[in-house]
Parts: sequence; C-alpha cells; structure tokens
Amino acid sequence: MAEVRARILHEAEEREKAIAEKLPPGLERDEHWMLGERLSDAAWAIEEEFDLEWSPSGLWPVSEHTA
Repeated sequence: MAEVRARILHEAEEREKAIAEKLPPGLERDEHWMLGERLSDAAWAIEEEFDLEWSPSGLWPVSEHTA
C-alpha cells in the first residue's frame, strides 16, 4: 500500500511540474512547481518510512555489514 501511495504522489509531482514548465515565469508557474516539490517530499517521506528505495540514494554511507 505504501508503494502505491508513493507512486501516486510521484505521478502527481510529475504532472504538476509538467504544467509548470509550460507556463511563463510567474506566480502560477511557481505554485505548480512548489506543489510538485511538496508531493515529491511526501513521496520521499513514505519511501523512507517504509524503506522502499530500490537503490541507495547516496545520502548516507553504506557500511559493509549492511550491504
């Protein structure tokens, strides 16, 4: 279920950012882009909570004992 929620959030993120890219610079463009960023953050939080990442992000060192 968490995987589905994260995927839906990422899809919504991509839609919002696609809308933003088609708009001229300004408030409306920024609103769509920032909504996309918030959706991305929400998806990332779910992925972290349920350890859904398929590959290491590179943000944290991987010890030889866990790899």
